[in-house]
Amino acid sequence: MMKTTIERLDDTKLRLDVEVPEDVLKDAMQATLAYMGTQLNIPGFRPGKVPPQAVMARLGRDAVVDETIRVHLDDWYRAAVISSGVRPVAQPEIDMDEGDRADGLKFSATVEVAPKPKLPELSTLEVDKPNLPDTQKYVDQVLEATLRGAGELKDAGRPAEEGDEVVVDFNCTVDGETISGASATGYQARLGDGRLLAELEQAIVGQEAGATLDVPVVFPDDHPMPQLAGSDATFHLTVKQVQVVDLPELTDEVAKKVSEFPTAAALQDDIRGSITGRLEEEVAGIFRGNAVAALAKAADFVEPAALVQGRQQELYQGLKQQLEQAGLSIEQYLDRAGRDTDSLFAELEESARDDLRRELSLLALAEDASIEVSEEDLRREVAEHAEHTGQSPDDAMRQVLTSGRADLLRGELLIQRTIDHLVANVKPKAVDLPSPEEAAAQAAANNEVPVEDAVEEPVEG
Repeated sequence: MMKTTIERLDDTKLRLDVEVPEDVLKDAMQATLAYMGTQLNIPGFRPGKVPPQAVMARLGRDAVVDETIRVHLDDWYRAAVISSGVRPVAQPEIDMDEGDRADGLKFSATVEVAPKPKLPELSTLEVDKPNLPDTQKYVDQVLEATLRGAGELKDAGRPAEEGDEVVVDFNCTVDGETISGASATGYQARLGDGRLLAELEQAIVGQEAGATLDVPVVFPDDHPMPQLAGSDATFHLTVKQVQVVDLPELTDEVAKKVSEFPTAAALQDDIRGSITGRLEEEVAGIFRGNAVAALAKAADFVEPAALVQGRQQELYQGLKQQLEQAGLSIEQYLDRAGRDTDSLFAELEESARDDLRRELSLLALAEDASIEVSEEDLRREVAEHAEHTGQSPDDAMRQVLTSGRADLLRGELLIQRTIDHLVANVKPKAVDLPSPEEAAAQAAANNEVPVEDAVEEPVEG
């Protein structure tokens, strides 16, 4: 594992002193020797099949080391940059240490970076920290879902409402032709669970058993069923039953039936504890995000254009890949969102600036607070993850090292530790969490169209 130390030369220039240990150099030399063995012609060996020891004997260790440096120096430099959290804005000036190379290598990289953000005193930052919401309504919801397994279905005796169980027959036609694979008889679903198309659920609400409906549905061009892709279809639907679940009273006997717990009180305590834990994690996550946003907003600096453009392209490629996995093109996504390319790139530029402000502010804080991640810290983190997977800590660490993820993990730990320091020193301000309805309304006001919401659900049946 390489060791990197940083020295700030001035406001926009850093020097990274990097040590490439013997084991890393040895592995890189083996790769170099293997490649060179495919390129050399040495008498007594088949062309392209020269063994590493013969290459070393022919060229000498110094020549092999020089070639290894030529091939691997860029990778070593990038690894040092990732692990240290540095964000260069130009190519580095590399200076190799020409001393004894028997126990590894040393080199320094002088890099130009963005001007270091000027940060406020952390105690002056007032950061919204949500109050823990009332857990009882969540406990009731989970308890209801748990008891449904022991409940009995009965006719509702009224029009269907969201949350009711319905039994329906349906078939689908396009231009009068019945579509195979888009029909069902006696199909049972709970309204609001999304097992039926949204258009069908909306049409069923307010209908009584026996109602027959013709429901138009417009399918997108990329629908997975070719017979429906790009079509204006009609679902012919009959509501056979509208039912409600008659939930049993929660007793010790019922608790034993629907769970692993011996009493009703134990079941409720477990549900409450689980929900409270999740809500506490959610509140802590929101507080951490708010603290980072507050630090970035208060930091005094200008984001370098080169970094903004690079991050904008990263975001664009990430979105493109995500859409392709969902079966959409950029053009289809923009069409569904009612947007154009210019507005997308403007949004990505703003997101890139926000990302960089947060990242560069945290890196400046890490430097100011002398926060570092040692090899022992890295091993401890890997061991904690290994505990959850049943893998031995040594095997997990070996896997991290051989996969090249050590420097990336070190960089992630640096950011997390810096956020820990940040939230411990800002001034929390208690606020209430928005309700799901308020959060949805805010998202709609911001014209947010998540990728997953742009993908149509397949036909159920």
